[in-house]
Amino acid sequence: MKRYYLSPIIGSGTKADPFRAKAATFTAVNVASIIPSSPLTGAPLFPWALVVVQAANHAPLLADTTLTPLPDLSLDAILSTLSASQRAALFAALDAKAIDRQGLNNQSAYRAVIRRVGRHLTAPFDENAFDVGE
Repeated sequence: MKRYYLSPIIGSGTKADPFRAKAATFTAVNVASIIPSSPLTGAPLFPWALVVVQAANHAPLLADTTLTPLPDLSLDAILSTLSASQRAALFAALDAKAIDRQGLNNQSAYRAVIRRVGRHLTAPFDENAFDVGE
């Protein structure tokens, strides 16, 4: 099962302790992450990353309060399928990361949310190519 998260970036940037999404440190997960970095220093441009995690059990990730789980939806699902509290939590997560959500509403596809988060981090982001495989 795949799910999107906003994950803190951890590590000091050394060979022994590289920058990485915290979500990648959990066992039995496959993770793809977007971590744009400075071309001069290699340091992440943001203190968090967008990650997609494939795991049989997401409970350990969901229990970690430093990770922000995004709704467990198909990319083609419409946001109106979320409850009001789920939508509010999603929009609060976007607001907390200063992600522009203008134009996102109940009729928006979840794909538009993931695209908006990805393009906040890096303009050429393509949600269709951001995957961990099967």
